[in-house]
Amino acid sequence: FDFAPIGILLALVGAAYLATIGWWLLPDRQGSGQAADTYALRDYLFVADVVEGARLAGRTVARAGIGRGADLALLELIRDGERLRPTPRDDFRVGDRLLLQGEAGAALAFAGRFGLRVATETEGAGMVEGDGLQLVEVLVAPGARAVGQPITALSRSWTPQASAIAIARHDTVLHAGLASRPLLAAPPR
Repeated sequence: FDFAPIGILLALVGAAYLATIGWWLLPDRQGSGQAADTYALRDYLFVADVVEGARLAGRTVARAGIGRGADLALLELIRDGERLRPTPRDDFRVGDRLLLQGEAGAALAFAGRFGLRVATETEGAGMVEGDGLQLVEVLVAPGARAVGQPITALSRSWTPQASAIAIARHDTVLHAGLASRPLLAAPPR
């Protein structure tokens, strides 16, 4: 108990310091909302609904002409509240909700051609997270086997469960042709 007075005094001074000055020294953490802004996801993710009378109903993903290597990629098919990873053989039904990735012109042209209803502009980026989904930034380490390989050549154990929605290189963010672009090592920080 000989050290109690000085210990209490140091604890109070430390608490006062953290409450007044110390919080300025803490790093500013970025949340996932800022990541969506950094990669400009709102400009490249779109939600479209298959409505009654849409010409897309009954077609397969392959016949619709969207997917890897196309101007527009179907990231997810939401049917009856369940998120599905689409395959070329899956067919579209009235009531389906599509999460599309691509240029705005390609998404709007696709929606117009097949009679789809395009959701609000902020809805697409908001659908990337939630319901068990998470937006993750991945850095490729120098010397990794992935350097120089396209995303499609990576391990088949995780690529069916993940979708690349942007690649950042230096000060440039790429949104198109991601499946065939070779990965580069992240620059040292």
